[in-house]
Amino acid sequence: MRSLALLALLGIGCTSPEDGRTALVFDLDPGEALSAADSWFLIVDPQDPWVDHEGDTLDPADDPNVGNWLRADDALEFRVAVEATSDGLASVELRPGRNDGPFALQLQGWAGSTFVAENLRSGPYSFTPDAVRQFELPPAALLAEAVGPCNNGLDDDDDTWLDAEDPDCASGNDETGYGSTLCNDGVDNDGDGAVDANDSLCESPAGRFEDLPCANGRDEDGDGWIDQEDPDCADLGEEAGFGTTECNDGVDNDRDGRGDADDRQCESARDDLESQPSCTDGADDDGDGWTDDEDPDCALYDEERGTDDWLCNNGLDDDGDGTADARDGGCASATDDTEANLCQDGADNDGDGWSDLEDPGCTGSEDDDEGAFDGRFACGNGLDDDGDGSVDAADPDCSEAADASEAIDCADGTDNDGDG
Repeated sequence: MRSLALLALLGIGCTSPEDGRTALVFDLDPGEALSAADSWFLIVDPQDPWVDHEGDTLDPADDPNVGNWLRADDALEFRVAVEATSDGLASVELRPGRNDGPFALQLQGWAGSTFVAENLRSGPYSFTPDAVRQFELPPAALLAEAVGPCNNGLDDDDDTWLDAEDPDCASGNDETGYGSTLCNDGVDNDGDGAVDANDSLCESPAGRFEDLPCANGRDEDGDGWIDQEDPDCADLGEEAGFGTTECNDGVDNDRDGRGDADDRQCESARDDLESQPSCTDGADDDGDGWTDDEDPDCALYDEERGTDDWLCNNGLDDDGDGTADARDGGCASATDDTEANLCQDGADNDGDGWSDLEDPGCTGSEDDDEGAFDGRFACGNGLDDDGDGSVDAADPDCSEAADASEAIDCADGTDNDGDG
């Protein structure tokens, strides 16, 4: 490109110094290194920075041939590709543009991205107006140690890790870019302004943390538990994944749509029960018909375990009425020892001396309440109304609880047969 400082012409043969042009012609000798390299470059190192045709300093962003091609300094040089044949290297002719200051030269041979050969740096060279001058550069030789991306002291892939520190160099001979760990992903994961190798907590690119594990406010293993809430931090010093308890196994064990740390029953990752305890979950967990505190298991064992020996909690229809236990109207609680209603169980449940349908408190056999003493009737009021020492049902003169008098018919002051 004529916008560059020099014009490089490859394959120049004999030149005539009398043709009036200004140029320098260089004959190149690859020596025994010819077959070791697959590409050759002549590096032009100006004493003063070169400029383009508009007077602006040459920029690597504008031309791929401009760069820091010499390891000895940090200045920019210009690189001229040299044609190679089986017989050797073509000569190179350089002509001045806006740049006519002195410069030095060095020949480099490359095998792919590996620097394998060079000659002794020579110069400085300067142009003589209207003259063509010819030079023979020192022959090239193989480097004692070839220099590639993994031993050139450069961060060739800009991932902040150099040479042997870069994990790419462990698996190949080239630095190829970022990796997948937090210390080799090109991201400032902890927001401290330092990335990857520049972060003091990244001791190697394999480091999984740019900041202190278990103290960074992040759920780094995705198990829902953060920092000291995660048992890994106490056990391993870093978050390492799911555990074995129901509240840290990655499973919605109680199928309520929430798992582990999101389940309100999980107060800790070490909890091994994601479901609510059976005595407080509002469900009949053992299928005996009684729920939570109604189930005697909750008082005895703190969990619902099933049926037991009480007739109202044995799983049987003991009174043959077609319903059993909690579904039987005769069972007021699981600890009732009969399924029969109080008005059909043969017992004097209210202590008035009368049982079941003999008790005026019973309106029918399905009634489950005998009531109590009834002051309306002398034989059911709990008093010895005739002073004979016997009360109500125990008084032989009471044939039923509804009798109005405990006295015998012929001494009770009543026309009991209505004959006047």
